Amino acid sequence: MIQLLANDLQRPTKRSSPLPVALQVMLALRFFASGTFQMVLGGTLGVSQSSVCRVVRDVATALCGRAGMFIKFPTTAAQCITIKQQFSDIAGFPNVLGAVDGTHVAIKAPQENEDLYVNRKHFHSINVQVICDANLKVIDLVAKWPGSTHDSFMFTNSGTGIKFNEGEMPDGWLLGDSGYPLRPWLMTPVLHPASEAEERYTRAQQEEEDGLNRQTGLQVRQELIRQWFT
Repeated sequence: MIQLLANDLQRPTKRSSPLPVALQVMLALRFFASGTFQMVLGGTLGVSQSSVCRVVRDVATALCGRAGMFIKFPTTAAQCITIKQQFSDIAGFPNVLGAVDGTHVAIKAPQENEDLYVNRKHFHSINVQVICDANLKVIDLVAKWPGSTHDSFMFTNSGTGIKFNEGEMPDGWLLGDSGYPLRPWLMTPVLHPASEAEERYTRAQQEEEDGLNRQTGLQVRQELIRQWFT
């Protein structure tokens, strides 16, 4: 990872010795994983708060530019077969390529359109859409919508949602909670099961979907860091 980001993070300076790339990566990694105050983090490692702020910004920008190298939806037949089998092993639900959900990442109140960023829990956030495989590996991510945006709207207007709707994605299903609309390629729970078959379907669907529900907030950040730095 240090080698991957070296060209982005090396910066010659005449005023003082630049921070080594390895230290920049470690600073950012620590901040992403823990959310520690920048001043505290900088004090621990002997770096000023302003330097920590710059490093976090630069490393995040460099990583975002390479996200496509690590966050990939399955495309080959072999990849799809493997993921479907892994999901089936959880609760017997067949033909599943991924589970989708949203998670709110808290932010400071923005200067513009502040009200759009207030979510249903009454704090400012970005609503982040995550699709994970059966091992909770992030395979698709959208992080641009204000907190008031509904999960269903966010997914319908995402690149992945549009491609599924137009039949441009691999054969298979996504699993979502009741906040998503039922589609031929998006399975949601039956809210009021009226038969034993519907109850079995809903139990299996929710057991599979519960895995993604564990993969929210800090866990999403930690999993992304694991994917990028290991």
